[in-house]
Amino acid sequence: SITDSQLIYRSLYIIFQLFLCALLFFFFLMIRRPPRSTLSSSSAASDVYKRQGINAEYGESSCKMEPAGETEAVLKENRRDVVKAAMVMEHAQTMEDDAATKLKERVARMQDDIANEAMSRVAAIADEEESQVLNSVLQLLGSGDLEAVQAMVTERIAKLDKRAQRKEDASQEADTAPKAAAPEHDEEILSPEEYSTPEYWLQMCDEMCGEVGIGNRLDPAAADLGDAKIQLDSTGFFLRPDTVLQDATLIRVAMRAVSDAGWPAAFVWMYDQSWEVVNNLWDEAERLLGSPVVLEPTVAAYQLERPTEVEGKYVGRNFGVPHRDYTYTQTFRSDGTPSALTMWVPINEVGLDNGCMYVVPKQFDSLFYSDQSYMHQQVIKSGSFGGHQCVYFPIDGSRPLPAHPGGVMGWLGNVIHWGSSMHAQSELEPRASIAFVFRAADSPTAESGFTREAICNLSVSQRLEVCCNSIKTFKQWYKVPRPLKHKIRALYKHHQWDSKNAVEVFRKYEDDAGKNVNEN
Repeated sequence: SITDSQLIYRSLYIIFQLFLCALLFFFFLMIRRPPRSTLSSSSAASDVYKRQGINAEYGESSCKMEPAGETEAVLKENRRDVVKAAMVMEHAQTMEDDAATKLKERVARMQDDIANEAMSRVAAIADEEESQVLNSVLQLLGSGDLEAVQAMVTERIAKLDKRAQRKEDASQEADTAPKAAAPEHDEEILSPEEYSTPEYWLQMCDEMCGEVGIGNRLDPAAADLGDAKIQLDSTGFFLRPDTVLQDATLIRVAMRAVSDAGWPAAFVWMYDQSWEVVNNLWDEAERLLGSPVVLEPTVAAYQLERPTEVEGKYVGRNFGVPHRDYTYTQTFRSDGTPSALTMWVPINEVGLDNGCMYVVPKQFDSLFYSDQSYMHQQVIKSGSFGGHQCVYFPIDGSRPLPAHPGGVMGWLGNVIHWGSSMHAQSELEPRASIAFVFRAADSPTAESGFTREAICNLSVSQRLEVCCNSIKTFKQWYKVPRPLKHKIRALYKHHQWDSKNAVEVFRKYEDDAGKNVNEN
């Protein structure tokens, strides 16, 4: 017999099954119906049904034929809708492009602001650190504790050397300069002993008189630069375009000779005539700086070529990037008097189209005194705005410096300057020149400089060291070909000139199998 409870359960089960059946029936009914549409609310699907003439009440399709006039009106309306949609899309694309351009400009400004802030903070930290060290040294000197002073100064020098080494390593790792375009020549590889004799250098050029390395060829014929002091004080540079020095043509012959022998132009400093130029300008340098001077140990020489003759950056050719040699602080004393002066002597005719030098007078340079600014040293920037170069000085204020052979020009260490390129159509010979820097004898870095007596008595070994150090100093501007690296390394080892540093600087000497064989 069925109890009352079982009857209830069975009844509930039947009711539940009927409910499920009704729910399924309603579901299938709904998915087969077309979407509803009203005048107040619509959907994309319902609009399609309406345009197809769907009868929403009975769910049957009845295609309606519209009159020709109404059809044309609908087509015109559709065309207007399409045109409107296209205009909207074009406007949206333009807005998007404008937004992208503004974003790129904003990012570029942010990058510049970040770099400026970083440089400013680094400079502030360095100044504060230097001030603390110097104040501590003064206090220790006042107390007479010389041992503590020596220890503190030694520690400071060690930190600066370590910092410079880190910069050197980073520069070598990031070196992406173009490959060197060395002059082609057939050269017999000699030993460093043979390179270190006066005879080797004299046989290159018969026009050069005197003996190399003896020092008795330096004639004390002082040059006269006239009103150069007035020009230097008012503009930051001076120019004496007429011939002041008489041995310029001999230096030009020697420079071409060492170049034909496979050496960079800087090795013209092996000859007495180059050092005579320095000796003859010594008195004028002291007059211009207002104090005794020394010669910075790194000298330079430049020899351009016609664009059709060479490609790339070979050591000793033009450096056409605007730059400052030193910051304002490195150029001036605390009382505002200058302490560093670059002199530049053309040894052939220099016009506007064969490699003329350019300077920016200080009255056009708003950052002349502001070495705490990032743009003080970074006077030109590449890569922004589609790869174009951006300069941080008024180019309309720049001044060309044409001159005759043996003319003299000079500028303070923080004056912006650069060398222009040789034009293929120029009727003049490509520019050749020598350059050097005088430093006030009371400057912190004067200890490493040459005195006047020293340059008059440089041996062959010492002159070779000066020339090799010149290549080492300016290596970040150019690629040094592998054969030249081999010769310089051999000379460093033979003469034992700071050989450890030479290995660090020229550590990519060895020929690597599979690497570019055209580097030389």
